[in-house]
Amino acid sequence: MSQSIDVAINYSPSPASSVDSDDNGELSVAPSDIDSLLHLQRDQRAQHDAYSIHQIDVIGCVQMKTYGRYHRRARANDINFNLKLGLENANEWGNRFEPYRNLSQKDRNLVLSEFGFGFLLIDQGYKTAQRADDGYWLLQNDTFMHPDYFFALSEEDAMKENAHQKAEFHFAFVNELVKCVSDPFKKLQIDEFECATLKTILLLTPSFPGQVVYKDIDYLHNKFMSELMEHCAQKSPENGPERFGEIILLISSIRCGVKAIYNQTRVSDMFHLMTFDPCVKNIFLS
Repeated sequence: MSQSIDVAINYSPSPASSVDSDDNGELSVAPSDIDSLLHLQRDQRAQHDAYSIHQIDVIGCVQMKTYGRYHRRARANDINFNLKLGLENANEWGNRFEPYRNLSQKDRNLVLSEFGFGFLLIDQGYKTAQRADDGYWLLQNDTFMHPDYFFALSEEDAMKENAHQKAEFHFAFVNELVKCVSDPFKKLQIDEFECATLKTILLLTPSFPGQVVYKDIDYLHNKFMSELMEHCAQKSPENGPERFGEIILLISSIRCGVKAIYNQTRVSDMFHLMTFDPCVKNIFLS
C-alpha cells in the first residue's frame, strides 16, 4: 500500500497523502476542490486495480459475462485486506478537509467508523454496478461475494459446522448490499463525479450529531451540494432536481449498508471481528 494503515488511521500528515511540499520545502495541505478529489479517486482506484486478482486456475473462480474478466470468490483475508484498504483511502480523503484534520484521534476514529465503511461501499458499489453480473458484489481487489454462500465454495468449507446457518446470514447480507448500493448505482448510472461528491457529503454529515463536532463545515457542505446540483442539471437537463434528490437519498441507503457490515461481524466467519487487522478492529470498536 502507499502508506500503512497504521499510519493512516493514527493520522500523521504525509506528503504521500494529504499534503504537498511548496517551493520552500514546507508542507502545505493538498486541495479539497472537486477536481483534486476526482484525481485522488482515480489514483485510489488505480491502486485497487493493481491489487486485483484475476486467477483462472483456482477453486472458486468464475468469469463475469458483463466485463469478461475472471474473479475469485472472496476469502476472509480478502475481506480484511479490503476493509483495511478502504479505511486507508477514506482517511486520506478526510485529510483533504481541515475540519477532519482538526479532530482529535478519538473523533477521527469515530467518523471513520461510519464514513470509512460507507466510503468503501461507494467504491465497491460503483465497481459492482460497472463490472459485475447480476447478484454478485465486487470488492476493491476484484474478488466477489455471491448471495449463495455455497457458490464456488470448496467442498471442505461447505462441510464445516453451522455452514447452513452462515449461508442464511450471508444471503441476506449480500442481497442487502446489492439492493441498497449497487442496484441504485446501476439504475442511476452513477458517475465518478457523483461518487466523489457522495463520499464528501457522507464525510461532512456524520449521522451521530453531538458526538463529533466539526468546525466551519457549512460552507464546505453547501459548496459540494451546489456542485452536485449543477452537475445533475447538466447531466439530466430535463430532470436535474429529481436526479439530485435520488442521489442524496443514496446516503441513507449507504448507511444501511454500513449497518449490515456491522451486523455481519456478529455472525460471519469471513467478517469475524477477532480476525481483523488491529487497526480495522479499532475502528469497528470506536
